[in-house]
Amino acid sequence: MKRSHYPFPFNDFLPMDFVKRAWEDGWLDEFADNHFLIMAIEDNLNHFDWEHQFISNTTMDFSTPLNLDGTINFHEFAYNFIVNLSTKLAVMEFHFGTQQIQNFVVNQLSAGKTNYSIDSFFQALSEIEVLSFYCRIDWDNYIYEPPLNAHGKNPEARFEGTFSFDDNLPQKIQVNIEVKTPKFPLLQNSNQRVALPTVLLSDEGRQKFQLLCQQHNIKGLFPRITKLVQFINSAASKFEIPNEGQYNLLYINWSYSDFPSNGFLEPWSLLSNELNGILTHPEIANKLSLNPPLDPDAYNKISAIIVYSSSIDQLMFSDFRYVWQKAKLDTPRFRMFVLNKELEEKELSGESSVLFNITGMKPSVLENGKWRLLLNFGWLEYRTQEQLNKDDSFQQSLRKIIEQNPLV
Repeated sequence: MKRSHYPFPFNDFLPMDFVKRAWEDGWLDEFADNHFLIMAIEDNLNHFDWEHQFISNTTMDFSTPLNLDGTINFHEFAYNFIVNLSTKLAVMEFHFGTQQIQNFVVNQLSAGKTNYSIDSFFQALSEIEVLSFYCRIDWDNYIYEPPLNAHGKNPEARFEGTFSFDDNLPQKIQVNIEVKTPKFPLLQNSNQRVALPTVLLSDEGRQKFQLLCQQHNIKGLFPRITKLVQFINSAASKFEIPNEGQYNLLYINWSYSDFPSNGFLEPWSLLSNELNGILTHPEIANKLSLNPPLDPDAYNKISAIIVYSSSIDQLMFSDFRYVWQKAKLDTPRFRMFVLNKELEEKELSGESSVLFNITGMKPSVLENGKWRLLLNFGWLEYRTQEQLNKDDSFQQSLRKIIEQNPLV
């Protein structure tokens, strides 16, 4: 019997009216039984992939669903997750239209239906978080999956309005949004010792890095530049070169990686590092053996790229604003790289605040010499002083390899 033929499980359904209606109208009928949302509705959610990453990104406060021992209170989490997801989807339905959001729920939020993929589900959640964040602004037009461009493709959404920013005359603003979420191999052991240089290395540097990791019994990973270039190329194929007042924004949720609290720094460094960042040094893209290579039109088509990581609070509330919540690094969990240098200079100087009013962000200042490598050594309290000394020696050796062997 179809799911819609059964009563909606929650009695207190008023705060989750959208999800209840989706249940009763059959939008969730083809969702797999082990789908994250179905498990939450039926109060059967007790674990999910990448759970450790979300927990590690979280700052303990009064609203967090974490117990004192750092585990998730799944009963509390499930209820709040459904209420907030329902609210965000209702907002999107109001602005984009019922048919558009029904199609989104049935075909994207279902995440493969009977061939359920939690990675596809988190991709859909990332879209909800970002697009509902833009629904906070009073736009004239909210367009979900706007008309296809000359390449037969389109971004996730388009927002159009007329605003008076910077005390200037009213200006027509158009924002096109594309959201990406990478799929990485699931960690089998959250305490596995892992190291990753966030700078592209020469062939000799890659060999030295692998040997160093072997000597220290550490799993060495190379930065996922291919994945990042694929995202940039995909976004470029959906955007046109923007005219005045047009902004093409690419959001990349890099939460699901081997580095729970600072994973977003991997793509940030690959984009921006002063040695061979692919946006600060466009010539480097030609030296990468990628097929297809980085689309040179991307530098002109994409206005800004935002990379970020999510917390358990952000997941529970479906609220993008949690990227401003500081965690272990005492820094917001995002960076924004503005490709249009004239726009970047105006935003940083205060001559313009259009991008800030749209995104809530200022262009991130390049952090030369920082974030050259990412380390995940497991829980620090499990390491002896001898191990701490060895790990410190490893970091110093790796930094030296990176400084002496960048890809140029």
